[in-house]
Amino acid sequence: MNKKLIAVAVAGIVAAPAAYADISAYGRINNSIQIDDNDDVNMNDNGSRFGFKGSGDMGNGMSAFGRYEFQIDTDTNKKGDSIKNTRLAFVGLSGPFGSISLGQQWSAYFQNFGTHASLNIIKGPGQMSNSVRSWLGRTGNTIQYANNLGPVSLKLDARVDDADDGGGNGFGGGVTINPMDNFTLAGAFDSDDTNDSDVMGIAARAGFGGITVTVAHEQAESGDDEADNTLLWVGAGVTDSLSLSVGYGTESVTTSAGESETDQLALIGVLNMGGGLKVWGQFHNKDTGAADEDTVALGVRIDF
Repeated sequence: MNKKLIAVAVAGIVAAPAAYADISAYGRINNSIQIDDNDDVNMNDNGSRFGFKGSGDMGNGMSAFGRYEFQIDTDTNKKGDSIKNTRLAFVGLSGPFGSISLGQQWSAYFQNFGTHASLNIIKGPGQMSNSVRSWLGRTGNTIQYANNLGPVSLKLDARVDDADDGGGNGFGGGVTINPMDNFTLAGAFDSDDTNDSDVMGIAARAGFGGITVTVAHEQAESGDDEADNTLLWVGAGVTDSLSLSVGYGTESVTTSAGESETDQLALIGVLNMGGGLKVWGQFHNKDTGAADEDTVALGVRIDF
């Protein structure tokens, strides 16, 4: 990451308050101590980041918005390595029609399906692995349309990348529906034209007296390769500040090399200490048939 580029971006935001009516900085530091099966003990960074977001009123119900977000590593002292990739970098316009944004941003697939299916903190049952389809979290070269119609949230996006310098061309979309309190239904799809692969997923979440149950399933295809991923999460609020979750996922992959199946189990506890500080612990088991691995982690996270 070019630190001079980051400095220029930050200086530009700070030095031009007239451009935005509202500018804010935010971030997350999420560190953990992890113990693996072989008794290795390491400190890990788990998605730490910092960023800036701003918006400005253009009148007539229109507003402009933009966002920069950078990945940081908080578990290393290697010079020049602490600031890494650009996670998000987009600009957009919103109004009665919804919003349109361009740049590197969370995909429509992730915002609809992934946010419901992937509840793990560091590891565990989550979205489709990279076995047949690349991870569909943040996507570059993306134009995205979003709108809310009552209980329905809609997002559509397209990756415009003939140069193939950020993943190639593709498109996707998703819908999240909240027809009643404590019930959510979400579905999404994404098609990668450059790599000839497709993925679709559906998830449902329901709450019952302090207990939340999430069920999700997704399928991916890339040429002759196929993968299926089924997930079940059960979460409960033990107290106002303590929550517990258990997740189970099974993934079946078929490629030219043969068939494989992976089962994962995750137990997670999160204690909200207030002031944006959380202490969390996780046990994770991953069984591929050929290997059965356990991981225990204890972490501290602060959001600001």
